[in-house]
Amino acid sequence: PWRGYDQDFNTFTLNNAHVAISTEYGGSEFTLELDFGSNAMMDSLLSTGTADILSIQEAFIETELGSSFGLKMGKFATSVGVEVLEAPENPVFTHGYLFNYAMPATHTGLLVTYEEDTLAFEAGIVNGWDSVVDNDNDPTFYANALVSGSGWDAMISFIKGTELTVERTLFDLSMTFKPTNDLEVKAEYLSGSQESGPTVKWSGIAMEAVFGRPGSVKFGVRYESFDDSD
Repeated sequence: PWRGYDQDFNTFTLNNAHVAISTEYGGSEFTLELDFGSNAMMDSLLSTGTADILSIQEAFIETELGSSFGLKMGKFATSVGVEVLEAPENPVFTHGYLFNYAMPATHTGLLVTYEEDTLAFEAGIVNGWDSVVDNDNDPTFYANALVSGSGWDAMISFIKGTELTVERTLFDLSMTFKPTNDLEVKAEYLSGSQESGPTVKWSGIAMEAVFGRPGSVKFGVRYESFDDSD
């Protein structure tokens, strides 16, 4: 019951049939990604409160504003954390506690982006956590910055806004290290709070390691600690 996308057992399940379409035109890139199956039910339940067999996982446009700046508009996967929405791209196939319970999976809104050499940045306003339609008519601020070096990168993410009638804040620091061609290590620290009468707080850490070279068999392992006493 504590897993988000793979709760069923003793049954054959179509977790996900995924269709992705992307094209470029006139300096803009259009992306549409659809999910069919139990993952789609989870995604649509988060976004609209209704469990549908088909969901629009992502649908967004990225357009250039000069050599380094751009705009990103629509529904897109979050950049927060060390895990990604596409489960097979994670070192461990199942999503962890932090991804399922401590952060949003998608955003719908408008971001200004910047990318040049070792620095990438995006910031803007979104409808909140996994909300296609804003549930309070009050936009949420979302930003993250990625700094890259030789064999490492670090990303800081920040989200703050009203969800329904409560003020919610999230801070995340994620780092990736590649000490050798055969080893990649990721580490994450997350802290969140919500003003709902008394202040509710949660925090967690996660570490992932992947052994193996690209194009070969890989082995992944994850450790997590999640504290949400309220």
